[in-house]
Amino acid sequence: MVWRGKFGFSASGALAVAAVAAVQSIQMAEAAARWRGGYPSVTRVPCQMRRALNTYGETSGAKSAKSVINFDEDEDGTDEGHFATRAGGVRARLASREEVAVEELEKGVKVEDVPNIDQHASIKAIHNFRGKRSSDGSATRKSSKKIKSSSFGDSKQGSIVGKSKRGSKSKGGDYDAPSSKPTPTPSPYPSPAPSLYPSLPEERVLEILREFYVKTQDNSRTDWTFSSGWDGSTGKSPCYWFGMSCRNKDGVVDDIDLSSNNLDGRLEHTLLITELVSLRYLNLEENNLVVGIPEGIGNLQQLQVLNLQNNGWGTSSQTLPWSLTSLINLNDLYLGDIGFTGTIPEEIGELHKLRVLHLEGNELTGTIPQSIGYLHELVSLNLGKNLLVKIPASLGCLHNLVELRLNHNPLFSTMPSEMGMLHHLEILNLRKSHVFDMKPVYNLTQLVELDLHDNSLAVGGPTTILPSISRLSNLKYLDISESSVNGTIPSEIGMLSNIEFLDLHAQFEASLQLTGTLPSELGMLSNLKQMILYWNALQGPLPAELGMLIKLEQLYLNENDFTGPLPAELGDLPLLKAMDLSYNMLTGTIPQQEYGKLEMLEELGLGFNDLEGSVKKNSSLCQLRANENSGGMLVDFWTDCPDEVDCECCTSCSGLT
Repeated sequence: MVWRGKFGFSASGALAVAAVAAVQSIQMAEAAARWRGGYPSVTRVPCQMRRALNTYGETSGAKSAKSVINFDEDEDGTDEGHFATRAGGVRARLASREEVAVEELEKGVKVEDVPNIDQHASIKAIHNFRGKRSSDGSATRKSSKKIKSSSFGDSKQGSIVGKSKRGSKSKGGDYDAPSSKPTPTPSPYPSPAPSLYPSLPEERVLEILREFYVKTQDNSRTDWTFSSGWDGSTGKSPCYWFGMSCRNKDGVVDDIDLSSNNLDGRLEHTLLITELVSLRYLNLEENNLVVGIPEGIGNLQQLQVLNLQNNGWGTSSQTLPWSLTSLINLNDLYLGDIGFTGTIPEEIGELHKLRVLHLEGNELTGTIPQSIGYLHELVSLNLGKNLLVKIPASLGCLHNLVELRLNHNPLFSTMPSEMGMLHHLEILNLRKSHVFDMKPVYNLTQLVELDLHDNSLAVGGPTTILPSISRLSNLKYLDISESSVNGTIPSEIGMLSNIEFLDLHAQFEASLQLTGTLPSELGMLSNLKQMILYWNALQGPLPAELGMLIKLEQLYLNENDFTGPLPAELGDLPLLKAMDLSYNMLTGTIPQQEYGKLEMLEELGLGFNDLEGSVKKNSSLCQLRANENSGGMLVDFWTDCPDEVDCECCTSCSGLT
């Protein structure tokens, strides 16, 4: 791109301030579009502009810089300058619903009676109207403090986003209070900005909490597991009830954690989910609730963490309510394994503070909305086990993403090249999702877990494992099994020094299989615990370097075309529990003395080969057999006996007719 500056601006400085100005204008355009009921496409907001804003922040003189910088067209004919120009024009024409609402308020009309005014405009209008009255001296504007981002959850699916209150409970309330005036349990969350909703009287808060207790227990079965305070057993403040926390100064209830507490009933029939506006943390995970979410949840404007996961799957046929998208302070949203149906609303992109979004294990349908690309703070995204289709290119804008799970969806989609921009991604799970290629994966150098099991990677043509696999040096888990991968295993795979799990097995009798020899560089994988390569067409001798895998526990090389003798070096694997080399063309005798050192061995498969010789009961290998006369652990030992191998301690013989 060519940049032309005036008045002595340097090219680099002009780039910074112009990018900031462009994004500011774009954000105004987005806001205008939302108030008018529309939603701009993420693809019209280039990710590099958003990165510029994050890099340079708000700078003085940004507007003037925008006016003196010309954006020239790229060689491909695109004009990134049109984003700033177009957005600036929209800003100049902001006759928004909010302005209409303010005018009606000035006339004395209630905002809810103003036609065609949505909730966003209403809240904005009330805020601006109060501010205007304050500036006229008719009211005093309260100072506000910004809400800091809360901690985010620790996913039970192996999520690496860490250390929040999710999954942990404050079991306060099960103790005797001291005789002196008690101090309320402090909330871990900072004080929020003043709410548009007035604080509830203490009597009303007690009514809401008591009503929630009554409606969330099934008297025909069992009560809550823990209910101290809720059941009226103490006369203490709610701050001392089980699972409750309050803010220090005023004792306002803002934290409720009742996870795994045997709650029952219908959540949408309770007032807590719509009226307890002071809530910032609500965790009702792993109960027996029917999770219907009422539109009134939008009243909980201070809510930062909402966890309703694992509640009565299939009991809710509700779609995801639009009102969720008005919870603008939400950081963590866990709604997995509940049974939601319908589509993911496009307005989900309005939750700009969201760091964790888990909607897995539902029956959501349709496309994954492009607007998810607006969630730039997102660290963990789990949409697995739904009925979603297509991977949107806008996912490439989620530059803070660490965990992405889209597994068990009928995506039927190529992997967008933009996904290669997720340079902080550590977990990528696309298991059984009908993904058609894996090229962008090679750019994800921070990956720790990659699961592409049972996909159709060869739909666009043959797919091989490229030598650039060596770039993924942080990998600990790699599964590309049953995904139509063919060609040879590159020697560069030996550079994955951190890998612990490697599964490259093919589909049974598949036409596309791995071929060639097993690279000796596999012996460099010193942390490897499991190697699974069965149902391929690998050939040649087994490399002796496999004996260097001192942490190996499972070795499955069965149903290939390996030839040559059994490497005696395989007896140097002290932790080996299972080794299956059956259905190959291996020759020679069984190294009984060497394999007799495998004291942890439980399974040994050598059948359907061309082995010969004998294995006697007094051999060290037979002493590994798990029976009343030995302390061995070998339960399953089978060979081609008795015709080819005279084995006196085998559990089964593949050569029997």
